[in-house]
Amino acid sequence: MTGTYEQRPDSPGRRKFLGRTLGIAAGLVGGTLALGGEAQAESGLGWRFCQQCFVMFCGQGTNGQGRCVVGGSGHVAQGFQFSNMPTGYTETPNDQSYWNFCGNCYNMYFSYYGPGLCAGGNGHRSLGATMLLRHDVPETPTAQAHWRFCYRCFCMFYGGYPTKGRCATGGIHQAQGFDFVLPHA
Repeated sequence: MTGTYEQRPDSPGRRKFLGRTLGIAAGLVGGTLALGGEAQAESGLGWRFCQQCFVMFCGQGTNGQGRCVVGGSGHVAQGFQFSNMPTGYTETPNDQSYWNFCGNCYNMYFSYYGPGLCAGGNGHRSLGATMLLRHDVPETPTAQAHWRFCYRCFCMFYGGYPTKGRCATGGIHQAQGFDFVLPHA
């Protein structure tokens, strides 16, 4: 049909699509997001630990989302639901910026060095606001330590277990840098 809008059964409505697009654009420009479920997840609501690959992924508390390197399907959530991660670029001695949400694999990844390797293929694709994460501070009852940067895939993974999960580059994650302490509900 020429000149008319026809919604496919599997596509979001035009308003929802425009709302998401404008929300993502606002987050990229302003550093924070306040629209829709995806926007909330990007700022910290709905981040989960994947029990298969050990990465931090945006899951809104459900399984089968994103792309996990184990089995090639979605992540499997376990444990805490992480939240209240501030956004922005103002770093301090204990806050690091450039942490983003990948729209391909749904992992949290560090974008400063480039796109890294995504389990969804090629490099990570940043969507939404940049998160500012605490590191090298004491663990508390509402903040878990031992979250690490993998220098191979650039993802945030949990390094508190003897095994280190599975990396998109093959093998296990390799920790480098800070010990992040992430808030949870």
